[in-house]
Amino acid sequence: MTRTEIVSQFKQMSRQEQLALLKTLAGVIQKDKPRAKRRRTLKALYGALNPNRIANPKETPRQRAMRLASLPTAEEMTGIIPTGEHIPSNKEIKEGYIQYLIDKYK
Repeated sequence: MTRTEIVSQFKQMSRQEQLALLKTLAGVIQKDKPRAKRRRTLKALYGALNPNRIANPKETPRQRAMRLASLPTAEEMTGIIPTGEHIPSNKEIKEGYIQYLIDKYK
């Protein structure tokens, strides 16, 4: 089938059939997606969020510093957890906190 034939067939389907087809296609695409990068990312996040849990009690301070330096920074982790909202800048956070203090101590 050509792309135009697929599109015309899709348009002739009911809304329920269209949604079922889209879910099936999404499942096929999801199964084909490589998962190695995700595992690496999760492993890095685990170390970033719980650095003391994976620490070796026999490691020297230099080894610990080297291990912690290799963890992802906050800038590298930006966007990992999607939010549906606007993420405020540092200036907006500061202004909001100032306004909060003004309202609190009126």
